[in-house]
Amino acid sequence: MAETNTGGLAIKGRTAKDIALRAKAQVAKMGQQASEFAARALTAERTTSKLSSALKQADATNAELQALAMAQNELVLQRTSHTHRAATDVGGMALALGVDLAAFEGMAALAARSEKVAKYQQYLIGAPHLLLGGAGYAAVLVHRSKTGGFPSMLVESAEEAAKHLIVLGASAYAKEALTVRK
Repeated sequence: MAETNTGGLAIKGRTAKDIALRAKAQVAKMGQQASEFAARALTAERTTSKLSSALKQADATNAELQALAMAQNELVLQRTSHTHRAATDVGGMALALGVDLAAFEGMAALAARSEKVAKYQQYLIGAPHLLLGGAGYAAVLVHRSKTGGFPSMLVESAEEAAKHLIVLGASAYAKEALTVRK
């Protein structure tokens, strides 16, 4: 067996060729490990880049959603304010009053022309209110189901008017039913 001089260390039984082959194999293994590490680092870099891009897009979407939510919140606050509700109620009552006066005037004109209407006027007194109120309320409900969202001020006032007309018609029938006849 030969002795190899390795800078002061003697390794028995190995030749310089064996040591060089072993060193070459270790260098190749280290090169392969370095290559695998580089591939993993590149994959991690690409994944990080994709995640950063997705996060930026999510932040942009989040900002858009926040702006939309703030706009919707402002709209809700406007539509539910005391001023808006009062204006809607007053508009609805004014509309109902106009229909009420027209119905009573129309009923009086019909009663003056027709004896049948005059004879059954007590039973017909609340009919225009109930019919117009019910039809108006149904129309508002159909309109809301088709459009979605907040209705216009006119639609809200029409809904209030329909409610008032229904109450007026029902109260006219109730008064007539409670009236004592001689």
